[in-house]
Parts: sequence; structure tokens; C-alpha cells
Amino acid sequence: MTVHVKQLIKELIRLNAMITSEVARRSKDQRLVRKLVRKNKQKIVIKVHVKCKKCWSKAMKTVAVAEGEIFSVAWEGEGKDKLVVIGDGVDAATLTGNLRKKLGYAELLLVEEVKEKKEEKKEEKKEEPQCYQPFGYQLCGPVIVYEDPFTRNCNIM
Repeated sequence: MTVHVKQLIKELIRLNAMITSEVARRSKDQRLVRKLVRKNKQKIVIKVHVKCKKCWSKAMKTVAVAEGEIFSVAWEGEGKDKLVVIGDGVDAATLTGNLRKKLGYAELLLVEEVKEKKEEKKEEKKEEPQCYQPFGYQLCGPVIVYEDPFTRNCNIM
């Protein structure tokens, strides 16, 4: 009877390992799918009361560990009281709630989609140097014509 129990335990451990590896693989696949599906950035503006450097540090840490892909975090406003987060797949309500738990006050002001600016490629036309051909010679580049003030076109002297 103990042999059967040992075999059952080994089988359970093997099945547990298979299940955990499958769950881990699927969660990685789901994260990959979420990354591929998300292609738009969003801008989130949250008003927070930051009283000291410690509160500022708490706010930055809270934003850094937020779920999603965060591209930039900046402080705006008169008293640097607005936290601007630009990211992809960031849940604004959850982020605001986490900031409220850490700092005591956080108000969600704005959530909008950030449209990327498409830079138009401007074709710069390079001017080719004009060629000057005096007496059968070809000279390329800037041509400087110098007139001697002592030489005049008057034939009477």
C-alpha cells in the first residue's frame, strides 16, 4: 500500500510541475498578445499633493511599479502637483487608487490617447555647382568675377 501512495505522490508532483509550467507559458503568451494588441499610447494626468521629497519618491515608485508599459513620467503645474504619465496599457483608475493609498490624495484629471506625429521626410535639393567654361576649360564651383577699376571700356585715351 505504501508503494501505491509513493507512486501517487510522484504522479501528483509531475502533474503539478506540468500544470505550473503550462500556466507560466500561457501567462507569458498572454503578456505577449497584450503587447502586440496594444499599439496606442495614452496620457494620464493625476493631481496629487506632494508635501516633501519622501512623498515625491513614493509617487514615483508607485508609478514605476504600475502594470503596463510606461514611457515617461513628468511633473507639471504651478506647484508641480500634476503627475503626467505616458504609457501603454496603464490602468488609470488603478494607478490613481494606488497613489491615493500611498499619498492620501490623488485625483484623476485626464486620460487621452497620444497620437504619434508622423515626420514627413523633406527632400532637400542640393544645388549642383554651376560650371563655367571659358576657352574650353570646365571650371566647377563658385565663379568670382573681378573687375579691375582701372580698366575701362573706353577706347579713347
